[in-house]
Amino acid sequence: MLLLPARSILRFRVVCRSWAALLSSAGFTDAYAAKADARARRADRFVFFAPSPDCCSVVAYTCGRGAVAAEPLFTVDHVRADFLCLSGKPCHGVMLFSDTRSGTYWVCNPSTGECIPLPKQHRGLKESSAGLAYDDRTKQHKVVHLFKDKRYFGGCEVYTLRDPSRQWRPAKQDVQLLGAAILKLVLATEDLVTKVPPVFAKGCLHWLAYPDSFDKDPGLDAILCFSVTTETFTRLNAPASVHVAAEYRELDEDLPAVPMHLAELEGSAWSMISAVEGRAAAVGWMYGCSRTMFPVSGHWIIASMWHLS
Repeated sequence: MLLLPARSILRFRVVCRSWAALLSSAGFTDAYAAKADARARRADRFVFFAPSPDCCSVVAYTCGRGAVAAEPLFTVDHVRADFLCLSGKPCHGVMLFSDTRSGTYWVCNPSTGECIPLPKQHRGLKESSAGLAYDDRTKQHKVVHLFKDKRYFGGCEVYTLRDPSRQWRPAKQDVQLLGAAILKLVLATEDLVTKVPPVFAKGCLHWLAYPDSFDKDPGLDAILCFSVTTETFTRLNAPASVHVAAEYRELDEDLPAVPMHLAELEGSAWSMISAVEGRAAAVGWMYGCSRTMFPVSGHWIIASMWHLS
């Protein structure tokens, strides 16, 4: 069963109740996901999005290394490719993407070709950011959405895939309990500076939250973390060597540029790339945290260094 295509697994679930229970069980789905992930690494298959011939829709394709042609997976109507935003890498086989004009989000499974839109969020959003995460405890995917509307009301809401209610709900902790300016920092940093969605690793989503004051240490509380299991927030400091040099300070009239970026590395670990003084080199830092789901403890270690000159 573990070697069958995902489309066949979906069809076999309707054979009888015992097959449906087996093929929907947490043990089987975890084993199938691990096997599929191993096959994907060996096969080097890619997923990419491209405009349709009439440029009024977006088509998702898949192809393997050395393939002569790509195979279409699904089509999203009334979306232009230049307004499409992919929110991070696939998470347990599922991808999240959005239309930046309408604020609509979709989740898709490239293995099965399934693609579904998520319910509309608040009307009149001014800024927003969303990430896809997987809760190892409940074996569920969650979409976590930070937002601020035109009335400057903001917060965090969560959508659990395959939840019968099909509704967004507030996160268990209000993100603004960490400070009234936290949403402004996170959303403005992503929108104006990094253009990078949150990173999911170690059971948490991570956003950069750089200070809007030059008087504050730029590495202090520079990363906002959301635990998918407890649905609570905390903030992490950047590595001690991260400093905003004078040439970085004026990318935008209100925000300093960000000389670092977050990235997921080898599944459970995550790293941060930091520009070094003088731009002569870059350092890759890895956050080594405890085995608990929420990284309240841990330390930064240097994983690699690149000389750019």
